[in-house]
Amino acid sequence: MYMLGEVFSKAIPFLLLPYLTRVLGPAGYGELSLYQVIAALLIVALSLSQDGAIARYYYAYGKRAIGLINFTGVLYSSVIYLIICVVSFVTASEILFVCASVSYTQSIISNQLTIRQMQRKVKEYLYIQVFNSLFSAFLTVLLFEIFNASALGRLYIVMLVNLLTIILAVMVVAGGASESFRKVRINRRKIKVSLLFILSFGTPLIIHNLSLFSKGQLDRVFVYNLYSEEQLGLYSVGFQIASILAIILMAAQKSLTPYYFEALKKKSLEFCDIRKLLFYIIIVIPLPAILAYMLPSSVYAYVFGDNFVESKVYACIFLLGIAMNAPYFLLANYLFYHGKTVAVSIGTGVSSALHIVLIATLGSSNLKMMAFTLFITNSFTICLIYFFCRRYSQGLQK
Repeated sequence: MYMLGEVFSKAIPFLLLPYLTRVLGPAGYGELSLYQVIAALLIVALSLSQDGAIARYYYAYGKRAIGLINFTGVLYSSVIYLIICVVSFVTASEILFVCASVSYTQSIISNQLTIRQMQRKVKEYLYIQVFNSLFSAFLTVLLFEIFNASALGRLYIVMLVNLLTIILAVMVVAGGASESFRKVRINRRKIKVSLLFILSFGTPLIIHNLSLFSKGQLDRVFVYNLYSEEQLGLYSVGFQIASILAIILMAAQKSLTPYYFEALKKKSLEFCDIRKLLFYIIIVIPLPAILAYMLPSSVYAYVFGDNFVESKVYACIFLLGIAMNAPYFLLANYLFYHGKTVAVSIGTGVSSALHIVLIATLGSSNLKMMAFTLFITNSFTICLIYFFCRRYSQGLQK
């Protein structure tokens, strides 16, 4: 059910993509893509992997003080958000303010969803996801038909819908923060301890999250500076088409992680079993790209518009790179469960450095090669993370 909810909620923005490509055009969609890069970077600082810290706390210490962890996380995010707002006011940057607002509200929603998932409250989880996705799509179409469509306008709509979703999650849907806080007495000492827990979990993952950002977003900054906005639009749509696979993999990862951790806890899943699963996953990695390549170009033209036919090539290339997330999730979650966040950060940090070098060299002369760098660096990451997993498992056997 979690997986269905994730796929449905993430599929709605994908279904909105043909509408956005037509009303914004290649240049306008390229501008929107650039704003999304800024928002993705800001969420690293605003969130600090709080959703992961909440899940970690729940399985390590139980649900008794989970509301306190959530409250402290929101408090931390609010302070960082206010600082960014001051900077945006001083620099008169409307873009920075809107992007920060989107990232801040998204961080709070992620915490609320994690709480529902840990409590196994499937219906409440689905209510929040579906409301956010459907209402965002509805409001975008409605307002774009009434007013002029723009990239910045799309971000304002997302910000507004996120605020309404937070109100729904906390005040309306059962199992929210208000319910958790009634069981916790909040004081300065407890907030300090909770903040230290969040920082100890999230700080080592900053490099990890920045590494994921460099692989999933930074290339668009290079495209924007080296090529035209139109080419950035084609490139970004190709990535968005391929990202439906990322949605499925992320949904599977989120829905299966509690059971994965439970199996590791009960020792019904050992590293030798994980190694077998890894082999089968790698075999099927090229399949999505092959299927996308077999799809006629006329289908891409019909769905996204004649100006976006070239996006097919980028979609096929990106599918190879995104498919490598499947073995990555399998291995990285093994290390996350055992608290080896530093090892994951080292692996993703080294590969992200390689990724930056590759997009700056190979990508500067050929846009298709820039897209292919994702596959190269993700393959390198898996090799490195596998090495850390194997070394840790061998240490457990001694």
